[in-house]
Amino acid sequence: MVVAVVVRRPGSSVSAEELIGFVRGRIAHYKAPRRIEFRAQLPRTGIQKVLRRSLRAELLAAGSV
Repeated sequence: MVVAVVVRRPGSSVSAEELIGFVRGRIAHYKAPRRIEFRAQLPRTGIQKVLRRSLRAELLAAGSV
């Protein structure tokens, strides 16, 4: 299942349904996320790259995927 982890910009109030609708209009249906999880920040390395393995492990441990 495709899950998107999103950090909202300050002052933004976008909902998960709005984001999913926006994405489905622009990319293939099978690539669109079925669920969106909002976070305050993403885990990053020392050079500010997103730690995707860490995110994936957190989602798997929580049973979200």
